[in-house]
Amino acid sequence: MKKTVYVFIFLLFAYTSYAQNFYYSDNKKIYLNEDRNYILVVPNTEINSYFTNVVQPVYGSYFNNYQIQTDFGVIKLQLKNTSLGAAAIDALKNNSQTRFVWYAMYMGSLMPIIPTNEILYKSKNGITPSFATTIAAPNNIIDTFYKIATGINNEQIFDLANQFYESGNSYWCHPNFWTPIEKYTNDPLFTSQYYLKNTGQNGGVAGMDINVEGAWAMTQGNSNIKVAVIDQGVEEHEDMTGRVLAGYTPRDPNGNGKPVGGGSAHGQACAGIVAATKDNNIGISGIAPLVKIVPVNIFYGGETQNDLAAAINWAWNQGQADVLSNSWGFGDPSAYFDVIANAIQNARINGRGGKGSIVVFASGNAYDRTARFPGNVNGVISVGGVDKSGTLWNYSCGGASLDLVTPTGDVNNWGDVAATDRMGNNGYTSGNYTNTFGGTSAACPQVAGVAALILSANSALNENEVANILRNTATDMGASGFDNDFGYGRLNACKAVSKAIESNLSISGVPSFCTPSETFTINAPVGTTITWSVNPSGIVSLSPSGNSVTLTKIINGIVTLSATIANSCGQVPTPITKNIIVGTGAFYFPIESIVFDPNSPGSSTNNLTFRAKVKKVPAATSYKWYINNVLKLTTTDTIGYPLTLPSCGTTNHTFKVEAITPCGTMTVTGPTLKRSCTGGNPPGQRPVAVINNDKIFLKGKLSNTAINIGVNIQDVKAIKVIDNLGRVYRSQKISADTRPITINVNNIPSGVYVLQIFDGLKWNSKQVFIGK
Repeated sequence: MKKTVYVFIFLLFAYTSYAQNFYYSDNKKIYLNEDRNYILVVPNTEINSYFTNVVQPVYGSYFNNYQIQTDFGVIKLQLKNTSLGAAAIDALKNNSQTRFVWYAMYMGSLMPIIPTNEILYKSKNGITPSFATTIAAPNNIIDTFYKIATGINNEQIFDLANQFYESGNSYWCHPNFWTPIEKYTNDPLFTSQYYLKNTGQNGGVAGMDINVEGAWAMTQGNSNIKVAVIDQGVEEHEDMTGRVLAGYTPRDPNGNGKPVGGGSAHGQACAGIVAATKDNNIGISGIAPLVKIVPVNIFYGGETQNDLAAAINWAWNQGQADVLSNSWGFGDPSAYFDVIANAIQNARINGRGGKGSIVVFASGNAYDRTARFPGNVNGVISVGGVDKSGTLWNYSCGGASLDLVTPTGDVNNWGDVAATDRMGNNGYTSGNYTNTFGGTSAACPQVAGVAALILSANSALNENEVANILRNTATDMGASGFDNDFGYGRLNACKAVSKAIESNLSISGVPSFCTPSETFTINAPVGTTITWSVNPSGIVSLSPSGNSVTLTKIINGIVTLSATIANSCGQVPTPITKNIIVGTGAFYFPIESIVFDPNSPGSSTNNLTFRAKVKKVPAATSYKWYINNVLKLTTTDTIGYPLTLPSCGTTNHTFKVEAITPCGTMTVTGPTLKRSCTGGNPPGQRPVAVINNDKIFLKGKLSNTAINIGVNIQDVKAIKVIDNLGRVYRSQKISADTRPITINVNNIPSGVYVLQIFDGLKWNSKQVFIGK
């Protein structure tokens, strides 16, 4: 729509506020102004013939002035006096060619709005309001997200809707309105498409584009991906042959989403930006030239909020659209309708089989930097515009809800964006293409097209992941980081598609191998350049070949294999990695703990039960636990329980664990265990200790235990007792005359510890077991 024309039209009449109504949406009151000096009427038929056949016969009785506002599809009638209002409304209302009629009501001072005799709501706990004389749910809604209550007089509509909302029995509740929505507009032609490739043509700045050519090297779309263009209708076109599907027109069951009348080219232009065929020697290049278009026409005429919500729900549900492109919205910054916001959330949550459809909206062309509804709904991707030099257009709406900007032209059909037109004499021109498109209308389908490329590259992504990729890969503009003028920055198709591919990449192959060599592959797109590397070096040798690499074993070990996918997007790629065990991995798996059961009998004739734990060996299939070289237990995890020491006396017990791997057996030997029983032992005091040779004594509740530390006893300067978490339980300096050395380990829990001995030059470590 042409905004400057609208302003002129509405200023033809002196606007006098008569009364103020309000409704609830977005959990707040939204106020409307009513002027009972005028009546607004929306016909069911062509507007000029309606005026001739319906309005003129009663005109002299009630009215003394009129304005046919064809852009809005509404007739504004000035009453001779306000006392005639009710009779005039009845005279028009009772004619079957009249769709809606009511006193002139406005959102703000310019945008007309007419309440219908319906209320839309989403109830809590199935509570039905008293005014619901007839209840129905549109057949294109999964579950009853909202209901329509009919049979209500317009005089009651606001009070009844507000009372039900204020009762707390609904999530939202507001009248069903008719309100005009604005279209945010205004191969041979590829050189004119500066938003795709800006070489500085026509006074632009080279590189001020959406960087799409690098993205095309990775994908040009996928015929399984569908983009719904919810707009003025889309029909078959020579530059989209066979890829415009059957669609939906809420106000016409047979409309099929096609344009109506000879003009109505706005949707056709948006669809071409998304999906026009590339390299076919005609027309323009679409951003995603292999995807399909689902046309949804919401400009048939007379659409209510319910119709618009139904269009959105149909697009993601019956239309199975992956992406919803919306270059439309409401003119007044206070506009908000929960029924439409609810439909948008349905698409974001339920679309694409539960992954969520991506919903893109133009932010609006309002010259006040405030993004318009529905472009300000939480979760939608809201798009503004810059010119070919990167300067923000003064019409481009922004604010906290703005996400991205793209290069576009001026508004009101004064732009310079090349796009598809309707075929032949219909549309903007007498040809099949236009070069005067622009506004945030031309910006929005650019983002929708790139979203389609992202899903073509990685259909597993959910709605939130796609939105974050678009935001996080944008080329920053304006203030560093997010700002209210440029959002997260300028759309960057190449980086976005590269990130989508990167998030879907993985290295396939075995987690470990025992053979001399093994081959690994990555699912990178054909034609991409891959750099393979491995860390640490010296364990394997590499033989790369495109998407695959062969590792040949040199020694046992564990390596990290990395694949880095080069791109032409000016982006540092994130390496894709995989950890691989080579041979046994030469993996040291120490005994981490040995804990004796405090409730195990202390009698010398009973077994003493304990639990042991080793560090996990990545390739191990099982663990075998031995006492005195006798197999006592086999487990598939790292905990051995129950294990027992079978006898008392002075016998030393050996303890070891085997990790069974595909490449062989790995063994760790535990501490030597001794059980000494003299007259039985109370629970919690088990005389089990590490036994070695004599040097350092660990003094506890049992007889002193000597430890061979492998250091000349005369050189010991300090000793620490540390557990496997690095906690220091004892720290003791040793003087020259402190011989023999004794460390008190009373009150230290049973378990495996590290004894650290400082010899004056370095710390030496010895693993010990302390038992009670």
